[in-house]
Amino acid sequence: MEYFILQHDNRLLEPLQIKKQDCNLLTKEPFILPCEMEENTWIPEFFVLKELFEHYFFVSDRLKELLDIYSKEVEAIPCFLTDIKRQRQECFWKIELPEIYHTMQEDNVKMSDLCMDEQQVQGRYLFLLSSGKRKYGVVSLHLAEHMLRKNYYGILYIPVKVS
Repeated sequence: MEYFILQHDNRLLEPLQIKKQDCNLLTKEPFILPCEMEENTWIPEFFVLKELFEHYFFVSDRLKELLDIYSKEVEAIPCFLTDIKRQRQECFWKIELPEIYHTMQEDNVKMSDLCMDEQQVQGRYLFLLSSGKRKYGVVSLHLAEHMLRKNYYGILYIPVKVS
């Protein structure tokens, strides 16, 4: 089976500006994530916030519905992207993916050079790949195709080698 790393698409014309210093990302309770949106800002369906060596994965309500079908192991905490100035609010979910695979490759390895052991990821649709201090959300080809058919916005799919 083929797998892909989910990556936030940085080609967005008016990217979402998140003020992560104004909130506690470690909470297990619903929370507000302050942000600034321009008039024509399109909010991506997936993004990652990094804080020291932690990675926090966020998905839209629409994408979470699909992920729930493919994996019962995903833990999700609701959060609300809120732009007070424009009085706009969107429901998102901070998801915690099961860490199925851990590679001891060096931190300076490019994403395209990462390689996973097929036996450790076999039969999984969605999981967390750790490589040194980096963490990546990984989806199977089957789930990636489903996501592409649903036309989710702002996501890049980067192939991962499986041996």
